[in-house]
Amino acid sequence: MAQETKSKRAEELMKDPKKGLFKLALPMILMMLIQVMFNITDTYFVGGLGPEAIAALTLAFPIVFLMIAFASGIGTGVTSIISRYIGAHEKKKADNAAEHGIILSFLTAGVFTTLGFLFNDTLFSLFGLTGLTFEYGTAYMAIIFLGSIFMFFTFFASSILRGEGDVKTPTVMMTISIILNIILDPIFIYVFGFGVSGAAIATVISRIVSSLLFVYFLFVKKGSFVEFRMRSFKWNPDILKDILYVGIPTSFTQMSNAVSLMFVNMILATFGAAAVAAFGLYIRIESLVIMPIIGISMSLVTMVGMYMGAKNFKKLKEVVSYTNKINVLIMSTAAVLFYFTGYYLLSIFTTSEEVITIGMSAIQYLIFTLPFAAIGFSISSAFVGMGKGMYAFAINVFRT
Repeated sequence: MAQETKSKRAEELMKDPKKGLFKLALPMILMMLIQVMFNITDTYFVGGLGPEAIAALTLAFPIVFLMIAFASGIGTGVTSIISRYIGAHEKKKADNAAEHGIILSFLTAGVFTTLGFLFNDTLFSLFGLTGLTFEYGTAYMAIIFLGSIFMFFTFFASSILRGEGDVKTPTVMMTISIILNIILDPIFIYVFGFGVSGAAIATVISRIVSSLLFVYFLFVKKGSFVEFRMRSFKWNPDILKDILYVGIPTSFTQMSNAVSLMFVNMILATFGAAAVAAFGLYIRIESLVIMPIIGISMSLVTMVGMYMGAKNFKKLKEVVSYTNKINVLIMSTAAVLFYFTGYYLLSIFTTSEEVITIGMSAIQYLIFTLPFAAIGFSISSAFVGMGKGMYAFAINVFRT
């Protein structure tokens, strides 16, 4: 009976494209905002340590984003294939795809952890900075690399649940995690005196807790529609190929954003820590503004995947068109609000007038690109949902 109830979730979502999209999107937006809060929380609490500490996290951000991009990209491939199998009523294949997702989370985490420890110092040397900023940045990332398995697992587990139309559970898990991070940050940074490293320790502990919650939900409670038979797991070349065909271009698409940020940071580093810190604060504030359309667009992947699997192309087109209009409206409104409140938002994170002045120059120019970014997110997500990852890759790489 419980399994039948879970199977009806997809049918309910597919009845009305608009209602289905927002039923997925609202929890998804909350989850994306929660994810951003990890970085913003760390930045807020290390702000008291000075511009060098903010600059260190700014330089670390593209590296962390590379990891998130890869996890999110491959995870999106898992979401896409599971939603298409469910739309086509092929549950066993959906189960097997979910099992592939779990295995891939461990494999990718192992690769990134190894590379991280080998090249941590080298990555920060590329920015040309020394002293406290270099010391803070490398120490922060060493801890993040050590705990990367928990980040990858939570991303892939969330992707599996999104594929079957369950966004509520990942949102609850991530909410618990960010609340814990907010509590632990000041304790490890100031009370225990770990400084910037304390922010990384708090983040890793928070992700360990969310990983344990996902393990309980998926394997102990068995609360998902897809079922896991890990003891009898066998690689399926077709499923793996489909996941990677969507996931790798999507990962490279998102990684290109991180690489472009790294190049910008390398240029800004020649102007000193204040310039790097200012840009870092702008990126964090912008990420809050842009999260709603990312949440809606990620929900679009599931909706398009289900309609693609069911071969209901009329509703597929309808939901893509509707998403595009909503995203542009949200970003246009956000840009206006952002323009008038930018100074106050920057002031939350720093008291340095130099950093705030430079940050305002970024805001005054860059916010006008937000409505155009909204269109790119919508169309790219539609292609990913259809299983056409290379189309999304081409659009985004051309931009970056």
